[in-house]
Amino acid sequence: MRPLVSLVVLAAFVAASPVAELDARVPFFSQVFDNATAATQSSSYMTFTLVEPGTPVEDCVEFCIKICDCKGINVYLDNFGKGITLPNGQAELYTCSAFSDAIDSSMNTNAGGQDQHGDGHLNFITKSSGWVRDF
Repeated sequence: MRPLVSLVVLAAFVAASPVAELDARVPFFSQVFDNATAATQSSSYMTFTLVEPGTPVEDCVEFCIKICDCKGINVYLDNFGKGITLPNGQAELYTCSAFSDAIDSSMNTNAGGQDQHGDGHLNFITKSSGWVRDF
C-alpha cells in the first residue's frame, strides 16, 4: 500500500526542488497524452472548471480528487472560447474537464471550430494533456 502524502506537503517539497518532474507533482495520476490540439470527448464527461495557468495540472488533479468517481482529467487551452481570453484570443485560464472513466488520446475529437462569442472567431484547442488516476 502506498503512503498517503498531503498535496500541501508535496507541493512544498516540489517548490523547493527545481529538478522535480511534473509526474512527481501529481501523485496517483499518470499522463496519457500531452500537447494535443484537441480536447477529450467522452460519454464519461462529468463536469469542468477553469484553472490558473501557473499550475493547471496540479489544480485539475485537486479538482478531480474532490469529485466522487473521477478517473481522468483533460487540461487544455480553449482559445477564443467561452472563458476569459486575451486580446489575441489565447485563453487566459485552462479548462479542466473531469471524466468518470479513463481517457486516452483516441478520445481527442473536440478541436473547437465554434463561434462562441458571435464575433466570427472560431475557438481552437491547444496544450491539451490527459491524465488518468492510478488505482
